Amino acid sequence: MTLPARHGKPANPIAALAFVALVSLAACGGDPFGAPARVKTHGYRARATQLTGTKETHAQLAVRGEDRRREPEEGQSGNVFIWKGTERRAFELDPRAKTVVERPFVLDEALPGHPLSSGFSDQAESARRGVTDYHREGDTVFAGHVCWIWRFEDKPSDPLSPSTTYWVAPDLDRLVVRVVREGAPGAPPLSSSELTSVRVGASPDLFQIPASYRRISKP
Repeated sequence: MTLPARHGKPANPIAALAFVALVSLAACGGDPFGAPARVKTHGYRARATQLTGTKETHAQLAVRGEDRRREPEEGQSGNVFIWKGTERRAFELDPRAKTVVERPFVLDEALPGHPLSSGFSDQAESARRGVTDYHREGDTVFAGHVCWIWRFEDKPSDPLSPSTTYWVAPDLDRLVVRVVREGAPGAPPLSSSELTSVRVGASPDLFQIPASYRRISKP
């Protein structure tokens, strides 16, 4: 005997969760039916923390290719900065006045001293610094990611030389998630910068100027 069909049966919760996940991935710039989103192709968003001496600052960053976006943390007021790397142009947006002003282009300004592109290469960094004596200190976990730690001394022959360590996350396409600048061995760090809560995917729309914003000239 065939039982009558039941009407009003609750939706499958697993199917509902899967649908929400697909919509979220698409919103982040990923293809829900293709390969998983990756930092090197779809960019990322993260919380940035910078410490210089006793001064600590926080911001939200979005990075995709050569484009950058820096804005205050959620719930905080302040202007938004956009750097369009290919065009070599930078803009400052005032969300309250709905205005935008063009400013000098300095790509490193988004998080000074911190490489924001994926694909960190120790060989390329040694060539940039003009040194051949550097080393990998080992592996450790930071912000949920296993990291390779590369140390570069300013003057490898000087035991008291300041140094910089780069914490590289291979699971994020070799993204640098922490940079620590140190003085003499044993002394407190001079400065540091960190990327935490990294989310893969940054929509191209984040790096566009809204049509409703009025362009003004810098005073």
